[in-house]
Amino acid sequence: MKREKLYIVVNVDWFFLSHRLPVALAAQKAGWDVTIVTADTGQLKDIEAAGLRTINLPMSRSGMNIFEELKTLNFLRKLYAKEKPDVIHHVGMKTILWGTLAAKFAGAKAVVNAVSGLGGFFAEENKSLLAKVMPKILAFSHSGMKLLVIFQNHEDEAMYMKRGIIKGEQARFIKGSGVDLNEFRYTPEPVINGNGNVNDNLVSSSEGSCAPVGAQAFLLPENGETERGIKTIDKLGARVQEFKSSGVQGDKSSKLRVILTARMIVEKGVFLLTEAAEKLRKDYEDKVEFWLVGGIDDHPGAITREQLDKACDGKYIKWLGYRKDVKELLQKSQIVAFPSYYMEGLPKSLIEATAIGRPIITTNSIGCKDVVDDGINGFLIPTKDVDALVEKLRVLIDDKELRRKMGKAAREKAEREFSLDKVIEKHLSIYNELA
Repeated sequence: MKREKLYIVVNVDWFFLSHRLPVALAAQKAGWDVTIVTADTGQLKDIEAAGLRTINLPMSRSGMNIFEELKTLNFLRKLYAKEKPDVIHHVGMKTILWGTLAAKFAGAKAVVNAVSGLGGFFAEENKSLLAKVMPKILAFSHSGMKLLVIFQNHEDEAMYMKRGIIKGEQARFIKGSGVDLNEFRYTPEPVINGNGNVNDNLVSSSEGSCAPVGAQAFLLPENGETERGIKTIDKLGARVQEFKSSGVQGDKSSKLRVILTARMIVEKGVFLLTEAAEKLRKDYEDKVEFWLVGGIDDHPGAITREQLDKACDGKYIKWLGYRKDVKELLQKSQIVAFPSYYMEGLPKSLIEATAIGRPIITTNSIGCKDVVDDGINGFLIPTKDVDALVEKLRVLIDDKELRRKMGKAAREKAEREFSLDKVIEKHLSIYNELA
């Protein structure tokens, strides 16, 4: 019996691995012939090692050259016309933009588009030509074919409806990419005492600056950085293994840790957090560390290494770079701060934080507010409000019992709403609906 073809199209390989791999493997196990179409930044081989067929996608995540964009469109149109997938699953706005047009032109059988945040495309301050014509292009491409759209928050759904891109019956709702609750287990926060930092050599630069361990090792893996990063990580293997085997519960440090995990983009609130940290420095410099975890990006709002060096001192405020041990870093922290004003979908970093059981301070903005019940498992603050961030940081830093209560509430929310098993089940149901 011939298996039905499922093509999952994602802008870059590392994003697929972090956000969509479990869904693809579950679909394959359920009998689908799965192919991953994504840009190779050095991790395509990891997708293939998982047993999935891949096709390298010629796409620039943030490029705006119209000729390059049309090449991506034409590549996908030819691919869909030749391979004739039964279901095409586009993930992310740029992939949706060109992929859905390509599917329409190729006469594709069925399409499902996963909106993982509208990013800057629909932002009011975006006055670019693409931002102006994009809703019209999407309305055209989403009509006259068998198509569903998965939303992670209801604001994005309302935006699509308002712009006339889809009809109500085309909308489906899945809360984020989910989290493996068995892997990301509830972990009590580390004990704070006066015996000095534990494993501090893992998270700070030997030079005492903002640069991450191994300098180039933890940049976001893209272009030529990847292999060099892997080699550097290998050199640190013994140290990383020591960290993992030491166990987290019972970790004792003299300092409380506030962590932000995100790509180093201005709109993610990185500088809002460092500004808040500076306002708190006088009272907490010897008691707290602020960790910025994430790689340098090619987004138009990307933060440069020089800007990070200026904002961090390597002691009180540390940039740890791109990391593969985010779970362990969350377990070794007490508070998660994410003052984003980006048009998020449902931030995976916050979902993982809820599963670990950490109180969260984030903004009352699209996507972020769906992860936090204000005053229950964290605090919601206005966007770009540093003083509100300072106030809530101070509350959580000073109140261990409140952190414990909010952490337990966070885990309960993760179990109710963010289970990876539920996310996979809903995806498979949508694939079957379209087939």
